Amino acid sequence: MPTVIAATSLLVAGSMLAACGGSGNGAVISRTGLVTGVLELNGGNPRNAPMPVSGRVCLSRRGTTRCTAVGSTGHFTLYLPPGTWAVRGSSPHYIINGKAASCLASDIKVLAGYAGTNVVVNCSVL
Repeated sequence: MPTVIAATSLLVAGSMLAACGGSGNGAVISRTGLVTGVLELNGGNPRNAPMPVSGRVCLSRRGTTRCTAVGSTGHFTLYLPPGTWAVRGSSPHYIINGKAASCLASDIKVLAGYAGTNVVVNCSVL
């Protein structure tokens, strides 16, 4: 009898893992698209070279907004459902007239299962 109980326990555990989608990120990528990008401060430095900055990036579509914190490297990654998304960012390093200002990027189109949408969110200093 102990052998039957052990075998049943293994079958139940295996079924639970399968039901949870134990396939890792493959399941996430197939229903969503991977968006990578960088938040940059442009201008305002001696060479006017883009400089990555920390802050926050938000993408919005049809009443849904997804935001992510951005570290000092300026790089970020998000998994998003397919569609066209508006992109906005902000950084504590980007202040105009004493107030936080928006950093902009062109809208992006996210495709399900596609892991290659790249965006530059630009904080322009003129």
